[in-house]
Amino acid sequence: MAYNNYYTLKILDGIIGAKFEKIDVTMDTYPKEFNDIFDEAVKFINQMKDIPIVSKEEENEIKQDYFNKYLSKCTYQSPDIVSLVDHEHEEWLEKKNSSIKWRQWEKYSAFLETEKKFSKKNIEAIGKLADKIIDRLEDPEKENYIHVKGLLMGEVQSGKTGSFMAVLHKAVDVGWRFLIVLSGVTDDLRHQTQQRINFDFIGYTLSALSDHQNCGIREKILNYDIFDIEPLTDLGSDFNKENCSGKILKNDSKKVYILVCKKNASILKNLLTWLGVEKSTPTKFQDRREIAKKMPCLIIDDEADQASPNTKENIDEYTAVNRAIRNLLRFFEKSAYLAVTATPYANIFINPFFPESAENENRLQDLFPKNFIFVKPTPIGYTGVNELFGSNQKSLELNQKVIITIEQNDEELFRKPLKKDDHIDKLPRSLVTALRYFFCCCVYKEITVDSHVSMLTHIDFRKEHHHTIAELIDEFYNDELNSITLEQGLSGNELQFNDRYNEYRYIWEHGCFSKNIVYDPNTEYETFRSLSKTDFSTVWKSYLCNTLKKVRIETINSDRSRNSSSKAEKLANIYEKCPNSKLILVGGNALSRGITIEGLCVTYLTRSCGAIDTLLQMGRFFGYKGYDIKIMKIWLTQNIQEMFEEAAIAQQEFVEQVKIMNDHNETPSTFGFRIHKAPAYLKLRIAARNKMYHSTTVTLNVNIAGHPLQSSKLPLDIEMLKKNKEIVSSFVNDLSKNHVMPQNTPGKYEDIVWTNVDSNKIAKLIADFNAFGWGDINKESIASYINDKLANEKWIVSVISNKKEKHDKYDLFNLKQKVVAVPSKVYVKQIENIRYIYFSNGSLMRGSDLTRRLTNQEKNQLLENSGKEQLDNGDVVRNRCNLNLHPQLLIYSVQPDFFKDEITNKDYADLVCGLAIGVPCNHDLQKTEVKLKYDVNDIYMHLLNLNSEGEY
Repeated sequence: MAYNNYYTLKILDGIIGAKFEKIDVTMDTYPKEFNDIFDEAVKFINQMKDIPIVSKEEENEIKQDYFNKYLSKCTYQSPDIVSLVDHEHEEWLEKKNSSIKWRQWEKYSAFLETEKKFSKKNIEAIGKLADKIIDRLEDPEKENYIHVKGLLMGEVQSGKTGSFMAVLHKAVDVGWRFLIVLSGVTDDLRHQTQQRINFDFIGYTLSALSDHQNCGIREKILNYDIFDIEPLTDLGSDFNKENCSGKILKNDSKKVYILVCKKNASILKNLLTWLGVEKSTPTKFQDRREIAKKMPCLIIDDEADQASPNTKENIDEYTAVNRAIRNLLRFFEKSAYLAVTATPYANIFINPFFPESAENENRLQDLFPKNFIFVKPTPIGYTGVNELFGSNQKSLELNQKVIITIEQNDEELFRKPLKKDDHIDKLPRSLVTALRYFFCCCVYKEITVDSHVSMLTHIDFRKEHHHTIAELIDEFYNDELNSITLEQGLSGNELQFNDRYNEYRYIWEHGCFSKNIVYDPNTEYETFRSLSKTDFSTVWKSYLCNTLKKVRIETINSDRSRNSSSKAEKLANIYEKCPNSKLILVGGNALSRGITIEGLCVTYLTRSCGAIDTLLQMGRFFGYKGYDIKIMKIWLTQNIQEMFEEAAIAQQEFVEQVKIMNDHNETPSTFGFRIHKAPAYLKLRIAARNKMYHSTTVTLNVNIAGHPLQSSKLPLDIEMLKKNKEIVSSFVNDLSKNHVMPQNTPGKYEDIVWTNVDSNKIAKLIADFNAFGWGDINKESIASYINDKLANEKWIVSVISNKKEKHDKYDLFNLKQKVVAVPSKVYVKQIENIRYIYFSNGSLMRGSDLTRRLTNQEKNQLLENSGKEQLDNGDVVRNRCNLNLHPQLLIYSVQPDFFKDEITNKDYADLVCGLAIGVPCNHDLQKTEVKLKYDVNDIYMHLLNLNSEGEY
């Protein structure tokens, strides 16, 4: 900060903090609330004559710092988790809690509240999650050996580092003394993690210039020296046994050792040597070895699916990093391993049956999370893969605002994977537009709240292509700057035919959208002009040129610079030196995992990949976007968009499986994980091949029970849709002749309901109905399942009436009784020259439609078992209480709105209908019939083999 007056800042901080304590803010209301509060606080300070006045020059810098500081008021980490746990574990933390002096945690809590401006509710939630993890890591003060392995899954850039930072503080309070943080495979990521731990845990800068200068928590919180924290790594260097040769280990209750290491074989071998783990020299480092092995050691493995899993096909061979981690865990008498990742698929495919042997050093227990698997829910204020690429209505609306499809005719070279020898001689037109949009973002930030603003260009993994693309962007940037400088003095008449001027003007005044989105002139869009309250003529004359001069282009990869003979700055150092940086980053793998890109507003991503875990990690645009979500844009090819949609499904599938296994009292060791195969044309696996040696591709008989199924894909064909309407009309009118139809349904809905319907009628309807998608299951398989496995079941059939009276009523099926149609935005997708209708929330089924037919007693029992305040469809079909619930068929009449396509809605009025079914898990989870291809882990195969032998 350029401003240095301590008292002025303290008073300003106090006023802002007091105001925010009294109001609730959201991402939408925050910018206005902050600006109003800040302006009021500055006005108050400037009226005080006995302290220095905040000058206009300082005000913008102060404003930006406090804007970012108080933004955390809008986010919330939930203490709730979805979990699979080892049943043999005895909970100890709650019993011992009153005797533990939580001094380290209390200091960190105060730091989060006073300096990072976390709400007390948020801090409490973070602490509760840390407690659950600490309890599962076992009590390090108990006498017997500890060897625990667990996993924490949280979405990309959703706050996992903050979660394990809380674990570190609480771990020290309960007795863990040797802390190892494994941080990715790149220097940038290790540097970033070390910097965060310096600031939030150690309290020293640990840089070459100021080794033990106070920073962060030690600078802000008084009397932080509760424990003697000894760092064994610093910002400039990873673990080095020579640098630590003079370090003396003490197994002291006040002493804590911490190091942040890359997952690099040489570095980890150095650590093992320094600890005296090597048995080839039993007398060397003997004193250190005897002390170290008795120290309780906690290893936190960040990005745990990268480098840590063994990628050797032969189970008796190890990769060097995997062997080193296993050796570390076996060396310490009390060791706990916490794997932290957003993409845990490779971890779940680890061989869980590999036996450890004390006699054979090649028999080291692998890193499978046998003791617990915790899944963090999506936090409030977070934008992730489901928010951008999910199938619900909010996701689709956000998707059309944020995602821009790179058209097929836009530079063939960039629409397919680049080859090593491909020559790139110019920027594609779409990238030029993306760059101009980014320059407008920079201007917008300068006009409003100036802060970091970045653009990521990720086209290929090869460094030579990075340098070429960066040079082309640099050339374009300089030409753009020179041209705008010359053109600023031109008159309006002279500019009206200037393509560059007109594109900037259109972006500023109208925004930037995919070509397949129809621009509605009667709709109020959030644009740079409306958000900044600044007209384009002012931007062109007063801002654009000056702002462009501040833009910096950086290539980020292992070369670190366009000139590979020199070292470029680390990304974190750039941000530290430039509080309001405006960066265009060009790179690949170094910008694909773990690294945080500050103020990322524009992404241009054309690099395809073959694995879902890699794809998710390339989504650096996920995170707490805050007010930036209003201006964020992501350029993607259609193929990559579909890959992200598959990634969203895979993530939901993983979480759902954990929920179901937990409902049925399973453990990590019985977690038979399966993941459906993506469509063949995408060429997309769940993880890299060498991470999946312990997976098997099988065709499974999959249980329909426990999963709501919906007709998610219908033909965009008027004749076929008419036929669907006739099929359903015939079905329901036949029911009316043979069943008593109740006049009134319970509750607030006007559904039309039939009970005791035979399964064969349901099966025939589904087989006849023209739906090309029921999730991953085809209609023939569903119909066959119902006929064969549910032959004796009686169904409840409902024609659903939407409760919102403002929507139209239809008698779509000639029942002489109208129902409120379900309004649904729909969009059209073309696959292999066939056009399909997709519903904007994945289908027509609302979150609690299956609960409508439950009695109050059934609802209360399910609520009691779920521990939730409100039931959803998943609770009904999972049926944790084993109630004798009937399967249900739901029929929907639809009021469609083709919001992304130039299709006349009236052509499809009184025409579209859809189906959904819910089959409760009443008894046997193994009751299966539908066949699908899956990748499954060894546990699943083990259980499958037992089942085939009649032993399961």
